[in-house]
Amino acid sequence: MLKFFLYILLFYILFRLIYTMLKNFFSTKSNTEIKSNPVKRKSKFEDVEEAKYVEIKSSDKDKK
Repeated sequence: MLKFFLYILLFYILFRLIYTMLKNFFSTKSNTEIKSNPVKRKSKFEDVEEAKYVEIKSSDKDKK
């Protein structure tokens, strides 16, 4: 019985490995380009060092 479970586990691992490899191999070029290019956010500051930071005050002080 233990042998049966080990064979099932081995089959599952091999299946997932082959499935992933084939999925990556046959994926479209445009799909991989979309995933590989990160979204760039626009900022009015060219350098982060120039940015001025605003301290956020807690709302508990305003209530008192």
